[in-house]
Amino acid sequence: MVTDRARARRQALLGIVREGTSRTQDDLAERLRLAGFAATQSAISRDIRALGIAKAEGRYVLPGAPGPEAPSPGAPQVQSPDLADVARYCRDAVPAGPHLLVVHTLPAMAQAVASALDAAGLPGVLGTVSGDDTLFVAVSDPERQRSLLALLESAFHPAGSRGSRPASSAR
Repeated sequence: MVTDRARARRQALLGIVREGTSRTQDDLAERLRLAGFAATQSAISRDIRALGIAKAEGRYVLPGAPGPEAPSPGAPQVQSPDLADVARYCRDAVPAGPHLLVVHTLPAMAQAVASALDAAGLPGVLGTVSGDDTLFVAVSDPERQRSLLALLESAFHPAGSRGSRPASSAR
């Protein structure tokens, strides 16, 4: 079970890694300490593993971040680079009434996905509310809901990879 403090530390760690300047776990520990989180090397290692953070070209990077290789042909094509980065954390998106979408994510990743959706400036998105592995996206009207659902589905399930993530009925 991940505590609220650990969730907050992981969100801070994602922000630090997103900046792209940390090269060692000592760097990460110091940056977390400055952000108000005392973390041991073993806690940071667990967080790195749980969040799927990798090391590329000598620095820590988020999953899906551009590296030395070209993007794969099936990579999501969405309007926001941040949204493309977090798409791999998403399991599905389903409508809930005419003005709401429910997005299911991997554990502890809903806030990162919600932040990316908010930052993307997508038409008709009024706001998001996130928990641990689920977020709600409020939309202005049913047409915007359909458009957003189609965009999210294309990001979460790139062409040719439909079977790679659990379907909403598998939840």
